[in-house]
This record gives sequence, C-alpha cells and structure tokens, in this order.
Amino acid sequence: MFFRRKPQDLCDSIQAGNLQSVRRYINADNCNEPDEYGRTPLHHAVLGQQAEVARYLLSLGCEPATGEPGQRRGLMEEVLQSLSLPLIEAFVAAGVPLPERIDGLPLLHALIRHEGVDEKLFAFLISQGLDLNQIDTRATSRTVLAHYLGMTSGSISLERVRWLIRLGADVNLAPGAWLSPLYVALHNPSLPDYSIAPSEATFERVLDILHESGLVADLDMDASGHVGLALRALEQRKWAGFVRLLELGVRIPENERIWLAPFFVRDNFSSALTLRLMAVNEARGLDLPVSIRLHHARGMRKIVEDLPQDSPSVHRMFRDLAVASGFSCEEKLSLLGELLDKGADINTGAVCDPFVVSALQMAVGWPEKVEHSDALIPWLLDRGAAIECHGLSAFYLAVWLEHMEYAGLLADRGAQLFYRDYKGRTIFSQLFNARPGRGGMNHSQTCDVLLRLHAIYRSRNAELPLNETFEYGEKVHDWMNRSRLLPEAACLYSAQFSMPLMRRVLDIGWPLNAEIRTDDFSGNIVAYFLRYAHMNEDLSPFLEALPESEILDVNSPESGDPLRQAIVSVSMARTLEYLLERVDDLDRCVRWHVNGKTTEYIDEPYLIYAMDSIRPGFLERKTPEHQAYVWRVCRQLLEHGADPNVETQARLQPSANSTSGVTRLCTTALEEAAAHSLFDVFTLLLDHGADPHRRTCIKQEQLVHYLCTRQSGHPAEEIIRYLDELERRGLLDIEARTRQNATPLLYAASKCQTALVRYFLERGADVHAEGGFDNSCALHRAISNWDWVGKENRRETVLALLAGGANVNQTDPDGDTPLTAAALYGCLTVVEALLAHGADVNRAGAKQRSALHQAIMGSYNYDSYPEDADCEDKYEFDAPAKLRIVELLLEQGAEIEAVDEDGDTPLICAIYMDRFDIFHLLLKQGADINRLDGRGRTPLMIAMEFGELRYPNSMGHDQRILETLHHVAGNGNNLLHAISLRNDHASAMDFFRTAMEAMEVEYKANAALITPLHYAAYRGNLDIVRYCCEQGIDANAADHAGNTPLHTALMSSPDGPDGIGEAHVREIVTSLLTAGADPNRANAEGRTPLDLAVRQELTDCVTLMSVLSASTAMYGPAGHNLS
Repeated sequence: MFFRRKPQDLCDSIQAGNLQSVRRYINADNCNEPDEYGRTPLHHAVLGQQAEVARYLLSLGCEPATGEPGQRRGLMEEVLQSLSLPLIEAFVAAGVPLPERIDGLPLLHALIRHEGVDEKLFAFLISQGLDLNQIDTRATSRTVLAHYLGMTSGSISLERVRWLIRLGADVNLAPGAWLSPLYVALHNPSLPDYSIAPSEATFERVLDILHESGLVADLDMDASGHVGLALRALEQRKWAGFVRLLELGVRIPENERIWLAPFFVRDNFSSALTLRLMAVNEARGLDLPVSIRLHHARGMRKIVEDLPQDSPSVHRMFRDLAVASGFSCEEKLSLLGELLDKGADINTGAVCDPFVVSALQMAVGWPEKVEHSDALIPWLLDRGAAIECHGLSAFYLAVWLEHMEYAGLLADRGAQLFYRDYKGRTIFSQLFNARPGRGGMNHSQTCDVLLRLHAIYRSRNAELPLNETFEYGEKVHDWMNRSRLLPEAACLYSAQFSMPLMRRVLDIGWPLNAEIRTDDFSGNIVAYFLRYAHMNEDLSPFLEALPESEILDVNSPESGDPLRQAIVSVSMARTLEYLLERVDDLDRCVRWHVNGKTTEYIDEPYLIYAMDSIRPGFLERKTPEHQAYVWRVCRQLLEHGADPNVETQARLQPSANSTSGVTRLCTTALEEAAAHSLFDVFTLLLDHGADPHRRTCIKQEQLVHYLCTRQSGHPAEEIIRYLDELERRGLLDIEARTRQNATPLLYAASKCQTALVRYFLERGADVHAEGGFDNSCALHRAISNWDWVGKENRRETVLALLAGGANVNQTDPDGDTPLTAAALYGCLTVVEALLAHGADVNRAGAKQRSALHQAIMGSYNYDSYPEDADCEDKYEFDAPAKLRIVELLLEQGAEIEAVDEDGDTPLICAIYMDRFDIFHLLLKQGADINRLDGRGRTPLMIAMEFGELRYPNSMGHDQRILETLHHVAGNGNNLLHAISLRNDHASAMDFFRTAMEAMEVEYKANAALITPLHYAAYRGNLDIVRYCCEQGIDANAADHAGNTPLHTALMSSPDGPDGIGEAHVREIVTSLLTAGADPNRANAEGRTPLDLAVRQELTDCVTLMSVLSASTAMYGPAGHNLS
C-alpha cells in the first residue's frame, strides 16, 4: 500500500526515473497496486517515458495494464502513442505483444498520423514483423504510404515520405488505382499546387519523390470507372501537377480530351507553366486543345495576325477568342472577323459543362461569362451562326437560363420552335425544378417564362406544344424521370407552387377540362393535381378564382372524379366544399380493383370511400388525426345530402362461391364505420338517419350480426361500445334474425366472444334459440365453430352459456349433444366443463355414437390449434389430448361396450381410426376383445382386414382371441377371408400361413361361395395366390356368379386408382393357370377370363391364355400345362 504512504513522492520518483527509490519501495508483491486514480507504478513509468524503470517493473512481473482489479486495460497502446523507442523496446523485450490495431486502424497506419513519429521507430516496429505494405481492409483500403498522403489534418512531410520509401514502402501498391498513393495525393486538398517554400510539400514535389522510387504514373483509371489522372488534376486545380503528370508520360483518354479545353486559360497557368505545357505538348505530340486564352490580349492579337490562312487551329481559336476577355468590343469583333476570313467555322464547339456549345450558344446561355455579349450575339447571327448545332438550341438555352430578351431575338431570327435536342428535350424540359427555391428556375420565374414564351410562339403564328410529352432535364428526383405533358409537370408540386403554374398553363391554352392520360390516371388537371397532392393541400384559391367561363367538370367519367381524388389525398375542407357543391350524385361509387383471391373489385360510395381510402403514409389509421379527418369528410358529405344508408357492392372472382354468404358482397356505411373503428363517424351516421336494422347481403344480416361475427378480430370492449350506443338510442335488437334464423347470441357464440355472449344473456337473449347454417343452438356453435380460437376462450364461452341456462344435453339437428360434439372436435376443456355440469356421458348422438365413439372417430383437436383465425395450416392428430378425453369419459362412467348404428364398439372404432393408445386403454379398462360388430365380425377379423400391423400383432398375444379364431361372420367370411382382403400383402401372407397351419382355420367359401383365393386374386396378393395353388386349392372354384379366382384377378383395372400393375396381374394369372385355372370358363354373364383380359387390354395375359387355349384344343387336357 505504498501509494497511500507517500503517493506524490513515489509518483514523482517513478516519472523522474529515480530507479533507486523505485527499487526501495516497489517489489514483486506490490508492483501491481494502483494509486487513488487507478494508475499502477508501470503506468506512471509510461507517463514519464522512463524505459529503465519500466524494464525493472516488468521484470518484477508487473502487469502491462492499469486500473483497479477487474477493470484493467492494456498499456501497450499508450506506450506506442508515446513514440518513445526505448520504452517500446522495453515492453517488447518483456514479451508484451504489439496490438494489431489502434483506434480501428492497423498499427503502422495509426502511428504514421503522429507528428513526432520517426524513421527509427518505424524501423524497429518493422523488425518486429509489422508489414509496412499492409493494406487496411477494414477502414481505408490503403497502404501506410497512401494513408499518409491522404491525410488532410496537419501538413504532409516530404522527409517522412522519403523515409517511408527507404524503409520499403511500395509506391504503386493498392487494391485499385483510385486507392494508390499517387491518386490519393492528387485528391488531397492539403497538398497545394505550388509553394515558394522549398521544404513545403506540394503535389508536384510528392510526385517527384514517388517518381524517383519507381512510380508507375500512367494508372488505368478507365478500368475503375474514374476519369483519367490528367483531367482529375485539372479538376483538383493542380495546374503544375497536371503538367508534371504529362511530363511523366500520363496518357489522356481520347474521350476526355475535349473536357480539358476550359481549363487552359491564363488565370490557371503562369507564363513559366505555359511554356512547360507547350513543350510537353509538342514533345509528346499530344495535340492538346490548348487555348489562345493562355496568352494575354496583346499576345492573342499577335497570334491572330500571324495565323496562316486555313490553319487547323483557326476554328478553336475563333471559339476561344469569342469568350476571351481583355478586349474592347470593336477589337474583339475585328479579330473574330479576321479569323472568319482565315477560314474559321463560326459554329465551332467547345466544352461548357455539361454541354458542348458554339460561340453563339455560349453568349446566349452564359452572357455574364462572355465579354460584350450584347454586341456579339447579333454580330454572330448576321454572319450565319447556327441557332441549332451540337445537338442544342441557342433559343432553348436562352429560355432555360432566363435570358428571354435573347430568346425573342433568336425566335425572330428563325429559331426552330419545336426542336428536340440531343437528349430529346423540348422547350419545356428545363423549366421545372424538383426542389423549388433551391437553385435553378423558381416557379414564379417559370410562370413568367411560360407567358413570354406564349407571346413569342403567337408572334410566329405557332402554339406552344402543350400536347407533346417532354423529358425532364438533369438532377431531378426519380419520380420526375419520365415523359410528361406540361399540365402534368405543373401539378407535381405543393399547392403554393402548383396553383400559379396551373393558372399559367390554362392561360397559355390548355383547356380546364382537357383529359390528361397516364398509365394509371385519366382526368382533368384539377383531378390530376388532387391525385398527387400532398396531405392537407388547399386548392380552393385556384378553384374559386376560376372565371365563370371556365366550368370545372366534376361529374363526367372523363373528369377523373376530382372529389374522389380530394378525399384520398386528405384535402382541406374548403377544397372539398367547392367540389361537393358541384357534384350531382353524392352517392356515386368509386371502384376498387382488388384482384384478390376471392374479390375482383368493390364499388364504394363516397361516404364509405372516405373511411377506407386514405393514401398510405398520409394518416396512420385509427389515430385521432385520421378519425377527425374522416369524420369531417363524412359530415360534409352528409350535410350536402349523401345517403347514410349507402352500401358497398363487391364482385367476386368467378372461382369464388358467391351464394354461401361467407364472403360479404355488400356492407353498409354503419358497418364500415365500425370495421374501421370510427366511432364518431358511426354516431354521426346514426344522427343523420342511418338504419342499423337494414338487412344486408345474402344472409340478410343486420348491423348487430356484423358486429358479433365480422368484427371478431376487434376487442370485445370496442364492439360493446357500438352495441351500447345502439341500446342508448333504443335501436338494439338482441333477437334480430338473419335469413338463416341466426341471432346475435348465436353469432357471438360462434366466435367464442365470451364478453358479447354475457352481454346478450344479461339482456335476456334466448339461450336456446336455434339457427345458422346448421340450425344449432349457441352451445353447439361455441363448441363446433369453424374458426380457431383459444381453448380457454371456448371454455369460458361454454360456461357463460351454461350459466345463462343452456341445456347441457340439448341435441342439434344431427342428434349430437354438446358433449358428443366436444369429444368429436377434441375440446378437452369443454368436455371437462360439460361433465362438471352434469352432461349425460352415455347419451348417443349422430349415428347413435356416444361421446366415447366420437372422441375416437374425430380427427379434430381444437384445443391444440393455435389462436389464429387466419391460420390455414393442417395440424397433426393430437393423440395425448384425445386419450385424455377418453380417460375422462371412462372415469365418468362412459359405456365401454356401447355400439353405434353399425354395431361398432369404441374398441372397433379405435382399430378403424388407428388410435393405438386408446385401443390399449380400452382393453385395459375391460373392453371385450371378441365383441362382434353389426356384420358379425370379430375385432380380430376387422384388425386383419383394415388395421395397421400393430393391431393384429398386439391381439395375437391375448389368449381371449382363441375363442373366436374359427368364428364365421354373417356373410360366411372367416378369418382367412379377412386376411385375404388385407392391403399389406407381406404381413397378410404371414398371417394367412399361420392361420391355416398353426391355428387350423378352415379354408372354405362364404355364403356367396367366395373363397379366400377369390379375394387374394382380386386384391393382387400374389403370395397368397401362390400359396393356395401350392396347397392344391381348387383354382376353378366358382362363386354364386360363376366367377373363378381367374375372373376376379382380371376384374379390376391395373391402371386404375387401385390398380396393381399389369406385370403383377400377369404373375397372378400365370400362377392360377399353372394351377389349372380354365381361361375359357364362362361366368353367369357368359364372360370368360380371356374376355376380361381383352376388355382390360392386358396384352400379355391375352397372349398367355390364347396360347394355353390353343394347346388345350390341340392336345386336350394334357396340353393344359404352362410348366
């Protein structure tokens, strides 16, 4: 605890490097103790950069970390950032590893940023295995050298660049050309183009250092999608760097050459730099578009005077001189005229980003950049300068750049008014700005330009191309990038900008009610604006200012239905009011093309459309703002005479069932208000006379029915709020009936809406009322509902109905009781509730089946289904749940030997339905394993014919079955007949052999003279057929219809749904023929097996039997032998 005794003295000793004092107080036992600030002795040594003290402390086992125990942090980063080489060496010698990264950068990348870093430190770190040419793959994608040359904070040191290269930095290494040291330096704004201080880093000086170290200066920038180095240097205003790059051999891509010209002016290049530029241009034969503007006015005059006739440079010189400054007007025009005389093309183009323009186009479009433009423009026109050239129109440029005085002049001089430029643009293309007030022409200016254009076109006896689409210019939003008409473009802004534009469009000739057609719209200009309007836009100032001569169409199909568009766009009340006063049918329907799985389209009156159609993103549904807007629109509609009892009309897809009533074909305004949780609209409709008793759609449901079933996804308290409002007004009919005689209580029970069930029962609803599609009562509907609800909801609903007086043993039209229904559908919680309320456990229902039968026969498991009304997935049979229901019924005294109308006991039902756990439970509870069914069959016979393998196997271990092994059923079948009919052929053969040989079951015909061999041949059981033939059983035994086993083998189609395949039939026929079966023996209908084979098109069997018949005819019975 040495810090607590003399904290400051010891800290000072460590940081001063007093090793003797440190040795006196610090040893291996206390060297890691922190001071009151959490700093360890080693941390103080780092702060004082005392390498020897650090070596001593590290030798004691001092951890290279600081902070309280459990909160330690490493010291190596702090050591490295101290840039003290001895200290770093001490830590490395002690085995402290160097960190891979500091502040997210590789170690060398992080350290090169520090002002005090030197070559020795980097040399040491490189000796420790660090890679000077590592590329930072996480943050910068650069090498250390490139990272340093790209630093914009601080100044670049030329000496540091040199020693990095001495240590091995690769001047060309980079994952891409744009990440190379050269390109990064070129882009660094902290590297100036020129400096008089010889030691200050400039781009040119850095370039020379890189060049001395093997720089490959001519980078392939085109492959990386970047402009070339030369053009980039000019764009970065590195004029000296540009010249030096050319001197080092950098190429200029041909497609970039034209873009260099604007930079070649005297302001950019000094005299000395101009001389170097001219020298490298001549030496390399670059043919740069160097400009006469590199010279002062006197020099330019001399060049023009000395220029020979028809010199190749005369054209470019003319264009450059036209935009040059420093001349009087007369002198400039005189020199230009002299160049024309020497052969200059007056229309020569030069780059004016982003265009290539002639002298005339430059002067018209950018007169502020062209000295004496007012005199130059008519001078050029007088001498034949083309208004349209280089894919551009000087007339368009004058309009787009708001030089309308020149536009009028150019129009008078013959400008093409309907020209399309190289991008397909018309006069309107550049008049609209995506963001008004943020550069470019604002909307007030656009309005003024349009009016002046209108006058210009009229003066030329022409009309503006209002019916032609045009492309927008550059730098607009994606939503504007398509061809549009001028009226469309005018409507795409907020009302404050669009209203004056729309007014101006009308003023220059667009009819108010002219139709605008797009891919998804057709209507007039007002409807078009409202369709795309922003929320809470007010177009009323525009509408109210329309002159009497302009009557807005709001009613015809061609109008685009402005009222509909205003509603969906959440327009202001004044706008709606204007439109409402002019609409002739306020109950007009708006058609929604749903194109869904069930519904093709829905027609909605305005009143309902307002509840359902707010544009996504405008008002979030069910918010107060949404409800207030819909209430306001509905109020306006109702006050203007809209019918509060309007309905929607739906058209279903042809594949949908439109007669069942499951899918509503129409809904009332009241129902829609409830569906959208618009309670204030609901009461508003009632105030205006909406009828809640109006019968709707195929089922003739009233509002109260709709609330109880169609709104089942809404919280019960919300539905009750609507019911309370009806009750408050005396409009609630709790016994209202649908066409199928269903009451609200029945509907509520169907959805297990317990709160609603209680609500209606408390008000006296008839709990025994029957109705609905199955004419059942509420208790049955709660149990057997088709919708999937939670088991607790179902139980609560059942308990509520029972508490309300429901008869626990009431039967439905099929004869089922609530208990048999609950058992059938797997509602364990309901079974428990019903039994607790005294349900008769043995009362039979439909088909005389008891609850025990139904629990076994039903494959439903309602209690296991998820609480998701929209879920359509199929779920596996829940065996444990059904087993629990059976156990519960047996515990309550269910008759274990009860028989249904077919004479089946629960045990037999378990075999049929493959309920193995229940089967074992029944046997354990004393079920009779030999109890016959209604056809006199034993459970073993049924298990042999229909059951899974585990049933006969399990029964085989029960000694009681020995009593009935030789039992004969009512039709004369015995156990061998049942086995022969088994579909599982392999197990059937094993059972058949055991029954005949071990159990000595008699092989015989039944009452219809059908033998087991008949059945085996019909089922296609080749093994049993062969076994019987081997046992010498008569293959020609005929049943009462004269059919032999050979007949029955050929009776079923081998290719049908139960077919066994032609090859398999052939094998059975072969076995029977080998055993002596007669192919020509006719049955009672006169058909032989051969006839049946022909009829079934069994070619191989026909051939086989034909050969056998011919042999018999030739040789007699002795020839009847296939072996």
